Amino acid sequence: KNDTFKIIFLDESKGEAQAAAHVAIKANDFTHIKVFLQGWTSRKKDEDLRSMVTHEMVHALQGLVMGGAAYKKQPAWVREALAVHVAQQGPSKLGWALKRNGGKIEPILDGFSEGDDRAKLPEDYAEGWLGLKYLESTLGAAGYRKFLAMVIEQKVPVQQAVAKSTQKSFKEFETAAHEFSRKSYEKLLKE
Repeated sequence: KNDTFKIIFLDESKGEAQAAAHVAIKANDFTHIKVFLQGWTSRKKDEDLRSMVTHEMVHALQGLVMGGAAYKKQPAWVREALAVHVAQQGPSKLGWALKRNGGKIEPILDGFSEGDDRAKLPEDYAEGWLGLKYLESTLGAAGYRKFLAMVIEQKVPVQQAVAKSTQKSFKEFETAAHEFSRKSYEKLLKE
């Protein structure tokens, strides 16, 4: 196993990028990690760039720890939610999703996908982040770290890790996470 790797930052502002930022991950090769950040060389706010780089580096590190094939099997909502959480983008992703939905939380809470799909909308990022916030609040810091270790280091499928950590079926977790999200949103509105 190669213990060194290069991180290459590329600005795709003039080309066709799939998203504002993404990481190129090959199934078995992490010697060269390419982080594509659309327009990053012209960003005015350092915090935006820092947040974007942090988000993409979380993806790169998850892939490095798990291996590319296992990383790509992980549900998109978990991959994106963890990157959003670590980059401290949750409140802004939620705000953006709420704005797109007229301030309503219900359209955001449409269900966690278990497939290897890509989180495409602000709603997907917000819902995933809220799901991880629910796990963090329910399991506590130590339990949350154990959950992440199961998923990332031990490569336990997310549904199994959720069931083992929460003692709930995935459907029960989803229902509880959505209720937690509604209550958090209502509390936020009252403040």
